[in-house]
Amino acid sequence: MQFILTHIDTIQEWLASDKFKKLYLETKHPYPALLDCDVLNENLEQGQKSVGDEDKVNKNLFVNKSLSYTDIEADIAWELNLGLP
Repeated sequence: MQFILTHIDTIQEWLASDKFKKLYLETKHPYPALLDCDVLNENLEQGQKSVGDEDKVNKNLFVNKSLSYTDIEADIAWELNLGLP
């Protein structure tokens, strides 16, 4: 719960993004991820990445460097429905 409260702004921006709507809402996916797994993978490699090229709605969104797969515990990733890196 603390993780969600700490990163609530990032989660809310992801849930409001066109990419989330296309991947999860339009397809009626039963278990949507609460964070963008593509961004987490990029952060795993780069540290910090702008997702502006991929999502025009959130073109100025910068994901906190600490939000990568290496910094999220397995049980939290499970609760957030994050895919494997």
